[in-house]
Amino acid sequence: MIVEVTPRVRDRQRARGIEWSTNTLKQQLTHHWVRFSGWLLFDTEHIPEAENTNPGNRGNWRATCTEIHPIFGIKVTR
Repeated sequence: MIVEVTPRVRDRQRARGIEWSTNTLKQQLTHHWVRFSGWLLFDTEHIPEAENTNPGNRGNWRATCTEIHPIFGIKVTR
């Protein structure tokens, strides 16, 4: 599942003392089960690159155009 943190949400979290930079999130979340909350978005920009909308295309790099964008919550579950 693709999830995206927007600059505005990053700034809001930083103001609360929570660091959501890409590097920090990679370090904290890699190899963990994580629950994300946010808005579900069908990103039409990726229709040519997703298996569910362009089956069998050699250039597909994602399974679906659906993503959580932006995310508002991140919780490591295990």
